[in-house]
Amino acid sequence: MKTTTLEYLTLCMDGHVIVQFMKRLADPDTGQEAFREPHRGVVPPLMSVEEALAQINANLVKDLRYPPLSDVDIKTVIAQAEAWHRVPAVAATIANAKKAALAPD
Repeated sequence: MKTTTLEYLTLCMDGHVIVQFMKRLADPDTGQEAFREPHRGVVPPLMSVEEALAQINANLVKDLRYPPLSDVDIKTVIAQAEAWHRVPAVAATIANAKKAALAPD
């Protein structure tokens, strides 16, 4: 049995949110863990949290053949990332990055 569980988030001052989760493989009969491996995904500050998490889940399911992050884990990441992006210093950094991205060359 394969599982994917949120472990922790790293909230970066530039607005990035690093999502650390654990991929586990357990014996379906005994439930004993046979394998575990950390894995990471990133929520960039100029991308919606939902879109970034959809990409992370697509990678888990299609490429790695693991189940997606649970709805509870998704809600946790969204709440924490959105709260972090409202911190004044982080919000200012993100606003400046958006301006730079939209500025003509």
